[in-house]
Amino acid sequence: MWSRFLTGNLESAAQEYTGETPGVDDLELLIDVLQTQSVLHNGAIEAGIIDWADTWKRPRFDTELQYYFVLRLALATDVVRAIGDASLNIDLTGPPPALSDHGRFLKWILIDAWHGFCDKCVQTAADGYR
Repeated sequence: MWSRFLTGNLESAAQEYTGETPGVDDLELLIDVLQTQSVLHNGAIEAGIIDWADTWKRPRFDTELQYYFVLRLALATDVVRAIGDASLNIDLTGPPPALSDHGRFLKWILIDAWHGFCDKCVQTAADGYR
C-alpha cells in the first residue's frame, strides 16, 4: 500500500516541478544544495507534510520547495521498498510506526527518516569533499 501511495505521489509531484534540477551532474554541488535546502526550506516543507498527514491533501509548493519535496518523496519511496523487502539494515529513527497509523507513518517516513538518514548522508559526503 505505502509503496504505491508514495510512488503515485512522487510521480505527480515530479510532474508538477517545472524548474531546473540543481547539482545532478555534480555531486559536490548537489551536497551544497541539499545543505542549503535544510537551512532555508525545512520548516515550510515539514509544515506541508504535517498538514498532509492530517488532511490527506498533498502539499503544493513553489518551484524551489517542490524540488526538495520531490527529493523527500523519492527517499521515502526507496525506504518503504527496502522495509518491504527487509533490506533496510540501518536504524533510521527507531522502528517505524505501524503501517496502519497513516498520519504517523507519513510523518515518520518524510520527516523522521529524512533527518535520520539523509541529513547524515549529506553531512558525511560533505565531510569527504572538505
